[in-house]
Amino acid sequence: MRRSTDRILTTHVGALQRPAGLSKAMAEHGEWAPEVLPQLRDAVADVVARQQDTGIDVVDDGEFGKTIWMWYVRDRMDGITARDWSENDEALLKGRDRDQFPGFYAWADANASLFGYMEDSYFWSANVTQPVVTGPIRYRPEAVRRDIANLTAALRDRPAAEAFMPVVAPASIEVGLADEYYGSRDDLMRALADAIREEYKAIIDAGFMLQVDDAWVPATWDRSPEYDLDAYRRYAADSIEVLNHALDGLPEDRIRYHLCWGSWHGPHANDIPLADIADIMLRVKAGAYLVEAANSRHEHEYHLWEDTRLPEGKILIPGVVTHATNQIEHPELVAERITRYADRLGRENVMAGADCGFGSRIHPELGWAKLAALAEGAALASRRIWKRLFCVEPGIPGGVAAGVVGVEVDEAPLDQPVTDLEDVAPAAGAPLGNSCPPRAVLVLAVARALGDHHVAAGEDPVEVRVVVRDRLDRPADVTEELADLRLACRDSPFREVDLRVVGEKLKDAAA
Repeated sequence: MRRSTDRILTTHVGALQRPAGLSKAMAEHGEWAPEVLPQLRDAVADVVARQQDTGIDVVDDGEFGKTIWMWYVRDRMDGITARDWSENDEALLKGRDRDQFPGFYAWADANASLFGYMEDSYFWSANVTQPVVTGPIRYRPEAVRRDIANLTAALRDRPAAEAFMPVVAPASIEVGLADEYYGSRDDLMRALADAIREEYKAIIDAGFMLQVDDAWVPATWDRSPEYDLDAYRRYAADSIEVLNHALDGLPEDRIRYHLCWGSWHGPHANDIPLADIADIMLRVKAGAYLVEAANSRHEHEYHLWEDTRLPEGKILIPGVVTHATNQIEHPELVAERITRYADRLGRENVMAGADCGFGSRIHPELGWAKLAALAEGAALASRRIWKRLFCVEPGIPGGVAAGVVGVEVDEAPLDQPVTDLEDVAPAAGAPLGNSCPPRAVLVLAVARALGDHHVAAGEDPVEVRVVVRDRLDRPADVTEELADLRLACRDSPFREVDLRVVGEKLKDAAA
């Protein structure tokens, strides 16, 4: 899995709006009709190219070969049949939000406005009947092979940094699924996991990133008012255990896990806080985690990462644009959202994404505008983050920094002005990551790099003004730590330190 090593990479969650003509053809003739297959192949090529033209680095096929994101598997598994919904079937449309806002939901249901842009009849066709397990579940690979071939062909003409394919998690298949064969949830879930694993493996074997979508794990808290927090967490943990069974033995660095709270356009006043499930989410055997972070119920949850540690080597992909509003996010706001996460987790551990899929959630014109804002905001954030973050040369003594972000050279009266810190990057060493030396050594290393780069040992002192900030953008108290280096500190919003050093002093101090 690629990381944001020299800039913030961009991606999204998966579903993009299927062209109207393709949707109509698939609804009328089916996805395997001879006249539909070339339309599907061409639409995938077009959507891959448009993502790249918009500035998205890690692209997908828009999920054009599927119906709805969770129940598309009924077309790919033996043992699952369809029947009409009856009044005795457990209702999907229930929950804490509906209990709290019955008038709103009655209005939204009557006006068919709850899911936004609902023009894709093929997408919604899987909801007309209930899936029922009537025999042993077996996976049929023909559809995923077709989708892999279409994405492969699209990338042959327009290679991307990386590509992914979204697939549903076992717990999200289960929702609304009637079982008339296995007789127990454990047996049913294990059968679903064993079957869907074949799709997971096919995608990874084809060279693509696997993204596992699991919106129903968070959404079940809202939809199951009978759960208290302990019972809900047991349900979530059991669901992740089954998913990990399906992922067992697959390379974690090729897997992304998408968790969201359901993408309906409702109040979401009863969403379970990320803090209550983050530890369970991080148990998933994946290399990256995608979470909602750009809507008004979940944007504040970046603070969670001030106390919660992202496991070593993992990536967080917060949503920085959202399906939840028709307003197009300003690129400056997108950049600010990205920077919050980069400051807390390390820039190479963050990729910019979306809250949820845009297909059948928002008008396609707005969806593409949001992806453009995502790309522009990521470029803004990259220019700012890479200008101010440095780490030390190999061999400089140190340890793990207590929340140090880095240093920013604000003014450097050298032989020639330093206008871009990339000028001193080779001397300063590797980019700042999740760990870095203590503040004194960090500041010393950058000063040393500047001194060695521009001034020979023993010449006149070099004056460099350095800004030291902690991960929460608070002034870092460096006076005591740097006292033995005879550094004078003055108060400012981001503590500024005047360094007057020469090459030999730096070498002696570092030693």
